[in-house]
Amino acid sequence: MVKRFCRLIATCALRMACALWISHGNSRGGSGSSGDGSSTDPGVAEPPITVPTSLDPGDEYRLAFVTSERRNGFSSEISSYNTFVTSVANTQPALASLGTTWKAIGSTATVDARDNNGTNPDIEGVGVPIFLLNDTLLANDNLDFWDGSILVPFEIDEGGTAISLSFVWTGTTSSGVAHPAFPLGSEEPVIGTTG
Repeated sequence: MVKRFCRLIATCALRMACALWISHGNSRGGSGSSGDGSSTDPGVAEPPITVPTSLDPGDEYRLAFVTSERRNGFSSEISSYNTFVTSVANTQPALASLGTTWKAIGSTATVDARDNNGTNPDIEGVGVPIFLLNDTLLANDNLDFWDGSILVPFEIDEGGTAISLSFVWTGTTSSGVAHPAFPLGSEEPVIGTTG
């Protein structure tokens, strides 16, 4: 699936670019997940999967989602987007229990998305697999994440629920760096699609 980018005047609220978290050494199952995708109570919605079932105990990985909440792209401070995605993530008990600060996949004029969330292949190396919160592999590693295409549509929110094709604020080129003329905080930040 190819990431598509376009420009949009920042006059409306869109979903925020997704967020990532890296896990070290968790075992199968994980917080908020039965680990096999089956619901333990048919009357209760399944929480997001925080430990991918295809991994072995001790494997490292990242998680990603698109926020169900919307905001604008006017801030030039990356911390405002990181606070926003962390706040949205923490509405889910399974994600809040991870005790982490989530990082937006977005770029301002001073911070590139791939540096903000530690996926810069030039600094972090190849990296680890990146999964959506429904246990689907999004990208094999940092290089794959920023090569201009992803494995599946990026259409899962913080609850592990599928969302329809959506625009997200990124301010970012497909290589993970800030768009030179349209980063977040500019008059016309770059947006991407989730599909």
